[in-house]
Amino acid sequence: MAINLAKSKNPAILRAEIILKSSGFSGIFLAVEGDFDSRFWGARIDVNNARIVHCGGKPNLLGLLDLYEQHNYRRLAAVADSDFDHLLGRSRSLWNLAYTDLYDLESTLICSGALQRVLAEYADILKIQSFENSNNFYVKEHLRVVSTSFGKLRFINAVKDYGVDFDKLSPYKYVDTASWNLNEMTLVSDFLGLAGITESVLEEDKKELFSKFVFDDWGLVQGHDCMKILAIGLGPSILGKTGQRSIDQAELQRAFRLTFDSSNLEASKMHQDLVKAQQLHGLQLFA
Repeated sequence: MAINLAKSKNPAILRAEIILKSSGFSGIFLAVEGDFDSRFWGARIDVNNARIVHCGGKPNLLGLLDLYEQHNYRRLAAVADSDFDHLLGRSRSLWNLAYTDLYDLESTLICSGALQRVLAEYADILKIQSFENSNNFYVKEHLRVVSTSFGKLRFINAVKDYGVDFDKLSPYKYVDTASWNLNEMTLVSDFLGLAGITESVLEEDKKELFSKFVFDDWGLVQGHDCMKILAIGLGPSILGKTGQRSIDQAELQRAFRLTFDSSNLEASKMHQDLVKAQQLHGLQLFA
């Protein structure tokens, strides 16, 4: 049976884990939210001087930082998903906490140069050219636009606290596997049903929130949504190479972890913030 790390761990348990791992180790710990983050950062830290702490979710990660902030502990850094924290004034200003450049780590990687490398591996260049010529925009822009349709609803749900479970609104249900087009009408209808609101209420929410908040182009793109939309696009009837098997989200995540190179990493704000944290106390997180 799979273990739910978010439920099996809490800040106190994580602190005990760090104490245990500190025996004979004088380096720095990097706290991350989940499996994808752990694998990504685990391949990039200096393994002789740094250790990953898998927190099983953002609440646990922030709670762990709170515990150690009380004790002025200087051997713990962390990287968390930005989510909508900056927009909503929820971001924490701590010397040892970095946030992903975009909504989460997945969207940060997709928006980088790694996307072209992934497309080169899985997509047919002639199909890409045909799609872009027919639609008059790039593949990357299509990913952003379709993902943003989900992101807008996620943002409204977060601000208005409608409690919608977005696992029930998977892109696999709404993005056509032949055309790569989004059935936005059905998506919105299903959202309204889950939120228990009318279309007029949703329109008022949009009018209120999207005039009040200013978003970057990729500011509403959630990585899991975007990965699924890209996986659909890499199907054989859209961009995928002839004879290529279907690509799932897990394989795409692995591909992006591998193709996000050192130049992409060093150009990111999340990396720069972590470097500042390690230098502040003479610790070595990266080689």
